[in-house]
Amino acid sequence: MERTRTSVAIKVVAAAIFLLGCGQTHKATPRPVAATGGDAGAAGGGAKATGGSANGTGGGANAVGGDASAGGGSKMAEPFGGAATWDPQACHVTPVPEPADATAKEQWSLARGFCLALKPECIQSGAVSSIKGCSAELVVEQCVAEVLWFHYQNVSAECEDAWRKDLQCGSQSSVTGPGCDGIATSGPFGSNETCAAENAALQECRATHSTDVEVDGSYTTCWYSMASAAASSCVVTCQLDEYWAALNCSGPPGLPKQCGCTVNGHVLTGENPLFVSDCADAAAQAADGLCTSQLDCCFEYRDLDKQACRCAYPADFGYDSCEAMMAVADGHQVNICPELLPDSGGGCWPPGHCLP
Repeated sequence: MERTRTSVAIKVVAAAIFLLGCGQTHKATPRPVAATGGDAGAAGGGAKATGGSANGTGGGANAVGGDASAGGGSKMAEPFGGAATWDPQACHVTPVPEPADATAKEQWSLARGFCLALKPECIQSGAVSSIKGCSAELVVEQCVAEVLWFHYQNVSAECEDAWRKDLQCGSQSSVTGPGCDGIATSGPFGSNETCAAENAALQECRATHSTDVEVDGSYTTCWYSMASAAASSCVVTCQLDEYWAALNCSGPPGLPKQCGCTVNGHVLTGENPLFVSDCADAAAQAADGLCTSQLDCCFEYRDLDKQACRCAYPADFGYDSCEAMMAVADGHQVNICPELLPDSGGGCWPPGHCLP
């Protein structure tokens, strides 16, 4: 199966070596600004923002089985160690501490001033996310975390002044109209009536000085954020026709990183670990087929008494072609395994909203 190559730009909120060309050059160009993040890092050049509410996991009560009081048997432990104590309706906000670094402190103060001035109608319209169950004070803390995280991901040094001016204007503007004039923690920060010039200046600067890098390879096109290039972790997102793939890489700064591969947000396991030298290397290899080209060999087959599906690199299993690997299990090729589809795992919401 030959998958169509495409270089259409995609956005992700915020997504394999195949025909690795000898001497292949890669075009690295800025990508139009997107309000999708990559990996979470130290926000605001020093402020330790967490970018969103804590993604708590259940299992706070680690009750394990002990001896039965009668009968001498063993008491079975409850699933996952006990009842989950994490409540999705509760507030899960961690305040951003005031940083010591002078520049980061200025950014933190500007973000806080904007968030304190944010009108209730803006909060209700979704300007700040993940605030269920939070008090007004903690909504401010969540807002500060988001503003600083988006600044870290999407605002280059060239746009720092425009970002500050828009935040300052937003903290003094009056909101009019439904939807709060589109005000959001990622920007714009001011109303269209009083901050139109500042909003436009920030938008134009971010479009000109994007923090995202586009890498065209022999197989597809991928993107990564320059803000995360030197961090301990980064995310590379790639176009796959109507689907998308991502490499999630982590490792100590300055040392090789190990990456995991996902397709449409679902983990795609491989037989061998994926190592890259840095985020730029991950993007270059993914654009040539690392992670992305595994969909070229997806097939269904019978595994004893059950139906199975696999997307794989045949060479990892000692086969020189997908046809040779399928023949062993009398399989037949498919475009993608069902569990890797965008709406896999219980359907899409709203219904019909996911990609076909």
